[in-house]
Amino acid sequence: MENEKDIQYFIVKGLFENKQYFRDVSNNLDPTYFDPDKAPIVKYLSEYFSKYEDLPDYSVVLNDLTSSKDISEDLKEHLEEAIADVKALDFNSREKGEWLFDNTRTFVDERAVASVLRNGVGELKKDPKDRDLAKIQQQMREALSMNWNDDLGIDYFSSDDFDERYALLSDVTTKIPLGVPVIDAAINGGIPGRTKFCCVLIGSSGLGKTLILSNLAVNAVKSGKNVLYISFELSREILANRIDACFTDLSVSSTIELKADVKQRIADAKKNNGAGRFFIMEFPPASVSALDIESYINTLNIKKEFKPDIIVLDYLGIMKPITKEAKNSYEKGKAVCEEIRALSDRIKAPILTAAQTNRSDYNTTDVNMDNIADSMGIAHTSDLIISLAQDDDLKELNQIKFEIIKSRISKTGTRGIVEIDFDRMKVLTGDVNEEENSDLEYSINSSLKAISDENDNEIT
Repeated sequence: MENEKDIQYFIVKGLFENKQYFRDVSNNLDPTYFDPDKAPIVKYLSEYFSKYEDLPDYSVVLNDLTSSKDISEDLKEHLEEAIADVKALDFNSREKGEWLFDNTRTFVDERAVASVLRNGVGELKKDPKDRDLAKIQQQMREALSMNWNDDLGIDYFSSDDFDERYALLSDVTTKIPLGVPVIDAAINGGIPGRTKFCCVLIGSSGLGKTLILSNLAVNAVKSGKNVLYISFELSREILANRIDACFTDLSVSSTIELKADVKQRIADAKKNNGAGRFFIMEFPPASVSALDIESYINTLNIKKEFKPDIIVLDYLGIMKPITKEAKNSYEKGKAVCEEIRALSDRIKAPILTAAQTNRSDYNTTDVNMDNIADSMGIAHTSDLIISLAQDDDLKELNQIKFEIIKSRISKTGTRGIVEIDFDRMKVLTGDVNEEENSDLEYSINSSLKAISDENDNEIT
């Protein structure tokens, strides 16, 4: 028997005789990966276990398959031979342990990739207008990221699991403050890090969503986090120049003239103040999906040894879904939001992004989830939604009203005001509407005091 054929026999032997091995690998075993005389056996074992939660005897499988009207007489002979060979196979301790699992994984991974490649060839033979190459990309990603994880979740009554999850909950380093005290107070100190999380800012066009997103990115970098900022509208050079102003406290109009000072301040922040790493990338609008972003992140990791702690996507509404199945704006917005949240889960880094409100919401301070232009699907999928609004009076004062309109980490309905310094591209400390949110006064003052004490300590 050839090596590849050998491992198929060992896999089938393991499925017959080792219930734990069956549980460990069965979800990834597609019968089509096997030769014709093994595929019906693997399919039968899977269906039998699903129904009876047990493994059948060889004779049961042989009897049922050889009496099936759906299997040709010629194949029945081969199945009988295959079952006899599997039953007679010497199954020693080496094959029962890690060797069998490792070789099963290699076999499945190789067959899964080969299957996608065959599908890709078939797709390329279609007329160009009918091709769905993004679907093939998605299949390839799934093949390459097949789940062999033995993490089965939290065993609630396990003492070890209890200690582990409370150690995580108590670790303040897993939380990422957004750096605007009034907003951080409203969301209990920041967004969770090292886990799946999608935060969406919603506001009308031209309101300042990019300015706020870039400020949140700068604040995270200054706190030592590695940040990836991807723009689909502004060129990366213009965006980086705006970030220069925010990062250095210089006016954006003076950065060219004072470029030596800008360069020195950036270098000092990295050298002396423990700033994290910061990558800024630009992609054309409507050309990039979550899959493309994941590929770019993998490239950054390989070539630059960079793994982001937080990702900013500016913005969600002009990304494309992975497949062509989304038929309208609702499906598109929902699909993109679900895909970037899944990306957040895979890379264990929260994602900040934005969405537009309807044009009719211009010059209003009352914005809710019904106002999201792209899709209510975004509202249903996101973990945190912060609305941004501005009427003429607030615009005159360079102020923006925010409200927490959906949150899985804090209560909703919290409102406040932030002030914008457009000259330095900065979000300044704002105020909460104490009349409507008096219960937040203590937490806000505590947050501000903590920041003040931290600054005093740095000075001393």
